Amino acid sequence: MTAYLTAPIAKTRQEQIKEQIALILSTELAYQKDVSRSTGDDTGEILADFWNGDSELNIFLDRGVVLDEKEMPAIVVNCQTAQWEPGSVASKNATGRYMVAVLTRSAATDTADGDALAAVMAQRIGGMCRAILMAQQYKTLGYTPGTVVGGVQIGEMEIMTPRNEENSGGVTAAILSVEVRYIDTEIVGAPVTLERLVSFVGTDGRYKAVRVYSGAPYDPAEDLPEEPEPEEPEEP
Repeated sequence: MTAYLTAPIAKTRQEQIKEQIALILSTELAYQKDVSRSTGDDTGEILADFWNGDSELNIFLDRGVVLDEKEMPAIVVNCQTAQWEPGSVASKNATGRYMVAVLTRSAATDTADGDALAAVMAQRIGGMCRAILMAQQYKTLGYTPGTVVGGVQIGEMEIMTPRNEENSGGVTAAILSVEVRYIDTEIVGAPVTLERLVSFVGTDGRYKAVRVYSGAPYDPAEDLPEEPEPEEPEEP
């Protein structure tokens, strides 16, 4: 059978939006860290904990909410669901739901418990992430208005119950539920006609992948392994 989708299929729109969210947060939080430090705001010092020894923000895509201790505190951006509405052949209105999780860990001090410090950190940075993504400047997440993203909403920030872990201090998280309305495009082309779909059980007892064919009737024996040629007897 001939392949009809001959052009490379691009990265999905929901993946692109997920990466755009992470890029926006990385850029704005880096600036907020520096400007807060310059004004003496303690938010700058809280944010600084999210940078690792290589001067990189601990922000991850598609990770679980349980990270290695050396990667904490951190921000994780995941795509959770994507839903498409009925639309034209070429495009669909879609809604993507994303999780932005601010994961924090803090050691206890002489004046405060680790769980309380971790909770303050999660709520402060979680609130900053919400403020950034809800800012009017990012109403379309950096895309040209009217082209891709139609709007961003954050309906919930869940604060996990802080807990103290042995040798790790207090641990908690603030999890934002981000909803993005966007336009998704489809692959457009003339419909093709396929004559038949066939599946059959192979010699190993498993169903072979469905084979699409046209023309002459299909003989399953075509896909059976070739019989080995008999070996020539050795000369005495």
